[in-house]
Amino acid sequence: MKNFICGILNDIENIFLYENIFKKILANLADITNNSNILLYIKDYNVQGLKPFVGIGKYNDISHYRELLILDTENEQEFIPIIFSDSIIGGLKIDGYSKFEKSNLSDIFLSITLLLNSFIMYRETSAKVNRLSTLYEIAKFTNYLVNPSNAIYSLIDIVKSIVKYDSCGIYIVDNNRLNLKYFLGLTPDVILDKSSEEVNNALTYRKSFLGHSGQFKSFMIIPLVTSERVIGLITVGSLSSYEYNNDDIVALSIVSSQMSSLDTIFNSLISVKSLTTNIVDSINQGIITIDFDKRINTVNSFAKKFFTELKKYESSSLNKVFEKNHPIVVLLENTMEKGIIYENERLKINDKDVEANSFVLRNEEHYIVGVGVYFRDITEIIKLEERLKFKDRILTIGELAASIAHEIKNPLSGIKMVTQLLHNEINQKNGDNEPNKYTDIILEEVERLDRLINELLNFGKSSSVVFETLNVRSIIESILFLLAKDIEKSNIIVQIYMDENLPIFNGDRTQIKQVFMNLLKNAVSALGKVQNRERIITIKVNFDSEINCFIFRVIDNGVGISEQNRKKLFELFFTTNTDGTGLGLPIVQKIVKTHNGEIFVNSQENEYTEILIKIPFSGVR
Repeated sequence: MKNFICGILNDIENIFLYENIFKKILANLADITNNSNILLYIKDYNVQGLKPFVGIGKYNDISHYRELLILDTENEQEFIPIIFSDSIIGGLKIDGYSKFEKSNLSDIFLSITLLLNSFIMYRETSAKVNRLSTLYEIAKFTNYLVNPSNAIYSLIDIVKSIVKYDSCGIYIVDNNRLNLKYFLGLTPDVILDKSSEEVNNALTYRKSFLGHSGQFKSFMIIPLVTSERVIGLITVGSLSSYEYNNDDIVALSIVSSQMSSLDTIFNSLISVKSLTTNIVDSINQGIITIDFDKRINTVNSFAKKFFTELKKYESSSLNKVFEKNHPIVVLLENTMEKGIIYENERLKINDKDVEANSFVLRNEEHYIVGVGVYFRDITEIIKLEERLKFKDRILTIGELAASIAHEIKNPLSGIKMVTQLLHNEINQKNGDNEPNKYTDIILEEVERLDRLINELLNFGKSSSVVFETLNVRSIIESILFLLAKDIEKSNIIVQIYMDENLPIFNGDRTQIKQVFMNLLKNAVSALGKVQNRERIITIKVNFDSEINCFIFRVIDNGVGISEQNRKKLFELFFTTNTDGTGLGLPIVQKIVKTHNGEIFVNSQENEYTEILIKIPFSGVR
């Protein structure tokens, strides 16, 4: 499984390998489930429901199953939904599906979720960028408007540049009759029922139609409007299913404005600009463009939400809005001044992970007039990738621990036994008043090494999680009871603050106790080095309803952690304690991630250390 995950993470960089990657995953899933016929569905906004995407076994030739839609996932048999951010983005149909433990396949489902969401984002972005390109083509064809006949011809050419079709027709209303004036491909006149409700809605209410008609499995009707009056219709048909969507309706509606007469040309262009802005704003990615004076020309809604400063300085100089070394500034300047085109460049902006792509803007003569960037927030995707890598690391450690434990523990037991005998014999000869310090040291080190091996084995072990309702205060107090002697010995004051109306917390009792045990032992150890001030441990538990998370804090006013050491805290075997194993915090991190949580460390050297843990109310994903 470890090698499988590594292979997936390496292949994801090449977008053209998506189908092969999914087939590879499905093949692996088939081996595990003993089901060779598996079909992967994907969310398709062109249809209502999920659409077949790729399959193996009898579904290998996907062309035979394009019409096999899933509209209601709850009532679908032999179907497993794939969920990302609380939304169904796809699913798996497995012939002969039997109830098996999904937790045993968590790595595969995590890989499919990550890849499927990435592919959907790529597909949507490509479609939106194509829409923007067609708007530029529209502007080039406005010169034909001087001659109405040329305008109609140019309209058909523009439609061809926007969508694929087997038939395109232009109807004009003449003496209250709808007549076919021009067409390309199959004649639409034998398909269009001029008395139909769809045609009436287009002529009367200027309402477009998207569906099917006759032999055309995909069919659109778009009204031609000028001066608030419908003068005709555009019909576009394809013999293929699900060829068009609402974005095509929007784009062709923009094109229809080119039929306006000369006295409405400027109004039409304003309308095009407005609709272009709406299309740009509808993209679920940020877009920023600048000219050669580094003045910001275009900013869409996503970018304004992501960079709040853009709301105030939308038309200002780039350097006035952002600092000189801001990642977006560096990217745009390198594209403009050095000609570097960035593709899928990963940046860290405002504590979020961003994937950015740059491009150049050209005028009709193909001269560069500016540059731009479009970007998306991939923070959630990065978290999924980190979870995969973390599981990979756990698997590696488990394999390492299992391979060396037997080889070390047996000789270690022999060393311990012989040293104990030698220790007792020396003490008998020398008397109890002269204990042998050398054998004492050997026994202590053997015990420490044995403890290290056991902790390493526990860390690498893929233990099952048993969720139950927990009394957090009771767990904390039980740990404090176990550490009472060390706390009293170091004169430590313990303060506990908990919300009175906490929701019910569900978790694995043994693992949650281990978290607090490790954190409180570290706090006690840090306070043992403090001199000339009160030693205080503060434990806070509350619930943040805005993010739907439990917040746990363990704070000590001990020696703190240097900035350099904070970067290494979760590395295996890193420790600043002479008697530590370097596994305490990695174990805590593993348990927190198992509960779908996050862990953060805040510290000031010689002042304090705060460990903050967020665990969602819903528990494990």
